[in-house]
Amino acid sequence: MKHLLDGHGKIAYALVRPPGHHAQPSQADGYCFLNNAGLAVQLALDSGCKKVAVIDIDVHYGNGTAEGFYSSNKVFTISLHMNHGSWGPSHPQNGSVDELGEGEGYGYNLNIPLPNGTGDKGYDYAFHELVVPSIHKFEPDMIVLVLGQDSSAVSYSIYRFSLLLVYNLIVVSIQ
Repeated sequence: MKHLLDGHGKIAYALVRPPGHHAQPSQADGYCFLNNAGLAVQLALDSGCKKVAVIDIDVHYGNGTAEGFYSSNKVFTISLHMNHGSWGPSHPQNGSVDELGEGEGYGYNLNIPLPNGTGDKGYDYAFHELVVPSIHKFEPDMIVLVLGQDSSAVSYSIYRFSLLLVYNLIVVSIQ
């Protein structure tokens, strides 16, 4: 992230497992102790980015990242995940469509819970009809893309869509 913020590139890739998207501001969760995406977003904001979007694609809801910016209108979090509901007291968020943010952040959290077993056509539809228009409307200075490995069991083309999304949204649209 620092490499990008210092003007040395437009795209960076961090291979981390787990992605950390379950780690909440106050506690570890879902085998995640550090929220790598959340830390990158906060660094971008602290370095002068006015608006950052996070697109999280995984079988599980990116609850920690969403919670970290739930009251912020500077960060637009989008999570595509299976419709799994709450996991209990340590993970009270369920990733439903009605979790929209709060206070200044109301409307800056978009959950896209997909039916279990959603394949390529479902992800393609969600990207083109929900994710891309939402990102264009928000007009972020930077996009952080979180790709969970669990989704590849259902849809290999998630990665193809993600690469196209990165190219179209970051390289073309935000220049």
